[in-house]
Amino acid sequence: MCGRVVTASPRAIVEAIFQLNFIDDAYAPHFNIRPTDPVPILREPGRLEMARWDLIPQRWSGKRGDKPLM
Repeated sequence: MCGRVVTASPRAIVEAIFQLNFIDDAYAPHFNIRPTDPVPILREPGRLEMARWDLIPQRWSGKRGDKPLM
């Protein structure tokens, strides 16, 4: 299935590579992240947070947050 993401790096390695001062407690390696699952993002230097990842079809013209018709 398309639109899947992997976060395979352990927390200690992510902290070292990005020189993080803050890492969200929800971060953990995950090998099957689907659309709408939380994913780690760098919100600003030194700060990693979890955010909801969406995959909205190109044909969808509604407002963000509305459910697309498949």
